Amino acid sequence: SFPNDFSGQPQKLAIGNPLAAYGIWNAASIMSLDFIQRFDQYDLTMRTPFFESDCCRWYGTAGIRHTYMWERFLWRTVSEDFNGQTTAADTADYLNITSNQLYGPTVGTGFELYLGHGFSVSLEGSASPMIDFVREIAKYQREDFAIGHKRSQRDYEFVPEVQGQINVWWYPIEGVQIRVGYEVMAFFDTIAAPDPVSFDYSALNPAWKLQNRFLDGFSAGIAFIF
Repeated sequence: SFPNDFSGQPQKLAIGNPLAAYGIWNAASIMSLDFIQRFDQYDLTMRTPFFESDCCRWYGTAGIRHTYMWERFLWRTVSEDFNGQTTAADTADYLNITSNQLYGPTVGTGFELYLGHGFSVSLEGSASPMIDFVREIAKYQREDFAIGHKRSQRDYEFVPEVQGQINVWWYPIEGVQIRVGYEVMAFFDTIAAPDPVSFDYSALNPAWKLQNRFLDGFSAGIAFIF
């Protein structure tokens, strides 16, 4: 159901019927796929001690959290004639963009054990009941922007998150803290598009669906206290 504006180069074939490969996607010279993911998280946290001794301490945390997940899938198609010539009117893009904006409170607890010689190890965990403000966009467009078709919608989901980390701390001198650790995050029921392409131009309907996400990785930091 693509309009004739997406016909592409009429002379793709050096022999035979020049319209045998009608349409930008038929006998296209170049196709490329590109997928980008972005993740940002911001915390404003207060820590309260529950128990403290010379070698260990137990504390609680509370605050607010904002998490941003952004994904873009791009399918770019270039239609060239048999001499390799093309224009922006013969190039088409399909984009699927999914944006999850999560907001909510966070509560947690942690425990730190002093090992001696300026080193300690800590365990910390938190949970966040968050509201997910989701924006979903799917569109076809020519690269000269003369024509295109777009579908955009907004959804709202409840997304629980749990997060845990283990850290090793070094206190080389007074007022300086150095940390290295490993962190795990789990988000439940976010929105994603694992099958991002919708091939029906007139009724774009990619399969946005609920998906759990698990992120992990190493982290490091340094603090100067004065």
